[in-house]
Formats: sequence, structure tokens, C-alpha cells
Amino acid sequence: MDFSREFGLTANVIEKDYMLGWLLAGISSHSELSASWAFKGGTCLKKCYFETYRFSEDLDFTLTDAEHQDEVFLVSAFKEIAGWVYDASGIEVPRELIRFDVYKNPRGKISVQGRIAYRGPLQPGGDLPRIKLDLTDDEVLVLDPVSREIFHPYSDTPEGGIHVPCYCFEEVFAEKIRALGERLRPRDLYDVVHLYRHDSTRQGRELFGTLPDIIFLDLHTGLSQEEILNLKWSQIDFTSKTLRTIRKKTKKKDRPARIIPLNAAAVEILTRRAKVQSLSGYVFFNTAGNKIDAGKLKKTFKKACEDSGIASFRFHDLRHTFATRLDQRGVDLYKIAKLLGHEDISTTQRYAHHCSESLRYGVEILDNKATSVLEEKSATLREKRKRKKG
Repeated sequence: MDFSREFGLTANVIEKDYMLGWLLAGISSHSELSASWAFKGGTCLKKCYFETYRFSEDLDFTLTDAEHQDEVFLVSAFKEIAGWVYDASGIEVPRELIRFDVYKNPRGKISVQGRIAYRGPLQPGGDLPRIKLDLTDDEVLVLDPVSREIFHPYSDTPEGGIHVPCYCFEEVFAEKIRALGERLRPRDLYDVVHLYRHDSTRQGRELFGTLPDIIFLDLHTGLSQEEILNLKWSQIDFTSKTLRTIRKKTKKKDRPARIIPLNAAAVEILTRRAKVQSLSGYVFFNTAGNKIDAGKLKKTFKKACEDSGIASFRFHDLRHTFATRLDQRGVDLYKIAKLLGHEDISTTQRYAHHCSESLRYGVEILDNKATSVLEEKSATLREKRKRKKG
């Protein structure tokens, strides 16, 4: 219900999305189906590649084993899956309401359409909601299917996530172009345009569009890599223009939560990103809508540095840069330590680096004969009086 309120979707749409995840998990757990079924279509794009994609209610598969296009086999297999889903999630799939119809498609080949009824958490009266399955075996797979983690942002997600064999990005793109040529449906045009704009066929490219925002927000907040990857919208307060970190307690140390003021640059980044949010709640998320993997961020960041001619620079060095920039602009180390979450100011001193020219500026201030100690104190007192009158 929280997802329904947050994204303005009806509860039954959220429930069906929840059921789709568990049904995919059941299919993936079935030894025979998982070995020869490849997930494809709009729901594949939504669940495996783009969490912010349009909602789709059908499950489409290409079967590499033609013998699976048999009504008796399919009913038997899905009765087993119904038991697995019930044990794993508590969702009831009435076995007597499992239906599969074998027919000839417009290409003259055998296809199967299935209907799987379910009784989800909403427990509706009357006819039960159903999920439709479309199964074909006459679509040629040029590339091997890949195993992808599906987007399932619910509290009962199995440890390690849910993975399903599906079309690789290139294959699903080609399949959508074929569908556009055959059917000329508006949703097929939407799919092709969306895929073209979000092409992630290049290794690691799915993070390149997000990486600049991650870097610039880090340069303006000083968050650790762990804090920025775990950052959720619930931690952002646009009214007060602040960011609240999460307390981290381990055996070695206890890092308390802290409030970080957001400057104009940070607010601009967050305001822009807030227009397209993931159901998972993460500010920065991967193409499946989940939290970005730290290893993938490290790899992408390293590649970006190499492409820019920057050597020996780690992601953690952004935090050092944040501290150094503040120090060079006259912010005292105590405040910097508070922003970084350091208990010992000596740690902050190691973060604030100075180049020789910035140190030179520090001593050249003393050469300014026009400014005496008394004049400095006088200016300070005048400033205090102005504040009191204001």
C-alpha cells in the first residue's frame, strides 16, 4: 500500500507486479523450464532492465524446447510452481484455475497462451485476478539468453534476489523492432524509442549517465561511497535543504547520523533526479532499479578517470577533495570534521590537502601592510554590530 500511495498507482497494479515477481521466481526455480525458457517482452524490460519502464501485465517467453508446448505438461509444471510460490510467499495459485490453450499463430506455428489466477495479499472477492503467459518456439534466438536479477522492491525478496534467464539487451531491442514492423502499435514505438535512448549495450554504460551526478553530489556533500550508494529519498528534506545520513554501528566504530546542509548545486542535482524515481527508493539506481553495486561503480569510475587522463584517483578521493576545498575557503576544521562525520579532528587534517600555491597565499596575507591587527579587530566588531542591528 505504501508503493500505491507513493507512486499514485492502484493497489491491484502493485499487487500484480508483486505476483509477477514471485511467478518469475517459481518459473526460474523449476529445473526443466529454467533450462529452456527465455523471458522477453515489455515485462522483461520492466523487471530486468528498466525499473521506471511502463507497467506490463503479461509474461512472454521463447521456448527452446518445442515439447514444452503441451497442455498436459504445462499444467503439471505450473501446479508444481504453484506449490513453490505458496511455500515461498504465501500467495495462493488455485491449481484448478491453471489454464493453457495451444493454438496456431499468424505465422502458422504453434503457440500457447496461459492464464494463471492468484489470490494475493488484497484477498479480493469475486473472480480472481489473472496473469497471462504467451509462449512461442518459432522466434530465432541469435544470442544466448542471460541471467538477470529482476526488480522486486518488496520486503520479502529472497536473500540473493530473484534471477531469471532472459533475452540480452541486444536481442530484446531487435525483437521490439521486429514487433514494430509487424504490428505498428503505439506501445511498440514507445519501446523502441525508450530502448534507443537507454542503450546499455556497451559494458558499464548504464552507469555513465548517472556517474556525473554521483560525482558532483559527492563533491558538494562529502558523503562516503557507502553513504551515497545507500542514499534514499526518505533521507532528503527539500524544505530545509538538508540530507540526513544513517547511523552505522560496527564492532570497531559507531558513526552517528548527521545532518548535512545542501547547497544550491546539490539541490539542483537532487531536484532533477527526483523527477524519475525508483520504487526501491534509492536516489542512484541501476537499470533494474536496484542499488548500484559498489564494484561496478568502482570500475566505471576508474574507466571514466582513464578516459579523462586522470591517474591514481580513487572514488574516496572525492571526499578528500570536498574537505580540501572547504579548508582552502576558510572553513574551520571543526566544521569540516562535523560534515565528514569524523570524531577525531586529526583524521580531518589528513583529508585536507594543500598545494604549495594555497600555502603561499596563506603567508602572503601577512605582507598586506594596509591591514593591521587592530584594523582586523575593528572590522570584526563592526560586523558584529551590524548583525545585532539586523
